[in-house]
Amino acid sequence: CGEKAIQRIARTKDTKVYLNGLVSLPLEDANGFLLHADDGREFYVIDTDRQAGLAAFQYANITATSTGNAVTVSSDEGTTRDVYQFYFQQHCQP
Repeated sequence: CGEKAIQRIARTKDTKVYLNGLVSLPLEDANGFLLHADDGREFYVIDTDRQAGLAAFQYANITATSTGNAVTVSSDEGTTRDVYQFYFQQHCQP
């Protein structure tokens, strides 16, 4: 299905990766969703055509392609973290 999304790979554009975890925030007007991976990291998956067909709180096993970009998100406590972005490709069996 692809390589596991480690930080080095997430920063490399057009790398095919395997992501699995819980979906949150697939907003109606958004072009993607936030995926909370099993290892605690978060990834934003761009899905402009809504091909994934995933709902909030649904578990996902997907293949995605890295954009090479990240968005820095800050918490209420002032800590920051990078959320890497990917393009949805297809559903995958682990």
